[in-house]
Amino acid sequence: FRSGVYLLSRRLRRRGINTKSILIIGSGERSERLIKKLSESEDLGYRLLGYLDTVPHFRRRQIAGLPWLGALDDLPRIIGSRVVD
Repeated sequence: FRSGVYLLSRRLRRRGINTKSILIIGSGERSERLIKKLSESEDLGYRLLGYLDTVPHFRRRQIAGLPWLGALDDLPRIIGSRVVD
């Protein structure tokens, strides 16, 4: 039974059902590796919204296809306008 539920959950998550929305804080090498790893594994059920960072070098650019949403000061606005798990 448990295996059946697991397999069904993986299929549903690949279709975008029962996913969790994630916001990444930071844009260094570790964040970039995490973004790539989560993007490769659709069956985990994570939907990446974007990333936040205050370092000017990383602003206004995409990291592994993920958009910059603002600085840490913008976090209340972003959480208020999007569903973040």
